Amino acid sequence: MADFHAIQLAVETLYAYDSQSGQLRRSADGGETWMTGAEEPMNDLAGDRARVFVTTPQGLKVSGNGGMEFEDMANAPLLSHVESPVEDVLIGPGPDGRIHTSRDGGKSWQDGGKLPGPVTAFTAVDVQRLLAATEDGTVMESKDGGKNFAVAFRPANG
Repeated sequence: MADFHAIQLAVETLYAYDSQSGQLRRSADGGETWMTGAEEPMNDLAGDRARVFVTTPQGLKVSGNGGMEFEDMANAPLLSHVESPVEDVLIGPGPDGRIHTSRDGGKSWQDGGKLPGPVTAFTAVDVQRLLAATEDGTVMESKDGGKNFAVAFRPANG
């Protein structure tokens, strides 16, 4: 039995983090069968055709062998979440809400706009459209790759 806390489709491979075992899992058949990968504490994951990326308390890590082993990405900023909407593009917020983007597979990074605080969920619909949920349930949207954000949804005060 598994408890998937992060799940991501990367081309034809489905990756998931099993919070019960602390391991990455991958499926090449739409989730019918799963292979167990490395044990790595992670918050979020993203993948492209050749690699899988995970955010960890120690920093961003990358695997070129389907998640069997991970290595540190030395130049990467600390990220709470990561997305790879197209090959070689990585986007994610730092713990302070600052958006960081790499357009060369993580070799170099540019700082973008800043969200009003830590993010609990993050997705890149594409390179320009980003959505982030903050701790109070507010959903913020960027239409310019994370330079600027506007409120897309604010929960009613209970």
